[in-house]
Amino acid sequence: MKSSNSYLSGEQKVSRRRSFGATTDISLIDRVQQADQASWHQFMAIYQPLVTHWCGRVGVRNPDTEDVCQEVFASVSMSINRFSKQKESDTFRGWLRTITKCRIADFLR
Repeated sequence: MKSSNSYLSGEQKVSRRRSFGATTDISLIDRVQQADQASWHQFMAIYQPLVTHWCGRVGVRNPDTEDVCQEVFASVSMSINRFSKQKESDTFRGWLRTITKCRIADFLR
């Protein structure tokens, strides 16, 4: 049996992507934007390891990684309501990676 993350509803194909792997759960982002505290904790559990990984790839090491992560997520918490997917190519991870690169650059100055 083939597993699928989408289904057909009438003639319209509706995507049901809900993943904590390669894609971002947009409903989680929506709940974080609404200041849902439980969703923020879930968000942090998912994305803090990824930001830590990105920091490590450019040579930022502990305890500096923790400081950079704190700055990244402070920036995210202040600007998450400005994230929107205007083009198909816009991704939350790309947005988060841009913030991470900026905070790493700030740290390295």
